[in-house]
Amino acid sequence: MIDAYIAELQGSLRGPRRVRTDLVIEARDSLVDAAEAYESRGIDRRDAERRAVRDFGDVQTIASDYQAELGIAQTRRTALLVLLIIGAQGAITEIAWRLVAGLGWTWHPSPAYALLARLVDWVGLLTVVAAAVTVILCRSRLSWRLNQRQVSRVAGVAGLAICGFFALSSITLTAFSPIGSVFAATAPGLAAILAWCAAPAMIAMSARRCLQAA
Repeated sequence: MIDAYIAELQGSLRGPRRVRTDLVIEARDSLVDAAEAYESRGIDRRDAERRAVRDFGDVQTIASDYQAELGIAQTRRTALLVLLIIGAQGAITEIAWRLVAGLGWTWHPSPAYALLARLVDWVGLLTVVAAAVTVILCRSRLSWRLNQRQVSRVAGVAGLAICGFFALSSITLTAFSPIGSVFAATAPGLAAILAWCAAPAMIAMSARRCLQAA
């Protein structure tokens, strides 16, 4: 009965594999301990397992509680990914522009290009701050006072929006920049551009898992 219960519980959960495995192992250990406690009182193994499962709770109820925890774990992973990718791209962009300016290279972008570049900078800064706050929130006890499923849904939608904005803006800024044309002329440079523009897709994949875990 314990094996059947654990199999049903495991099949009901969606989220990070390691966290999901830990929760399932924890549930199995609790059930086994409870069954052994009943056995020590002279109850046969089958009845002991039945009582242990009954005491532990309905699968759907337990799965709902575990799923909330898995959603928060996936939200934390998504926020960390946003923090690393958007933060790194912002820092690399700033360093690159300072380096080319120091080499005496000058270029006067159009007002529309400059506006988009400033927008990307500000959105990037706000995104990094929001991601850092989310990571801290998910690791604190305060997260248990919130609607965890709702937090995961918001993180999933926000992650997809972030991915779309930075993917499109990266492609646009690269396409209309002289540096982009120089890099695109070589195979390594083109590969670097494609990797740079595709990096937000990792955020989208993690955000999608947030929605699945919510």
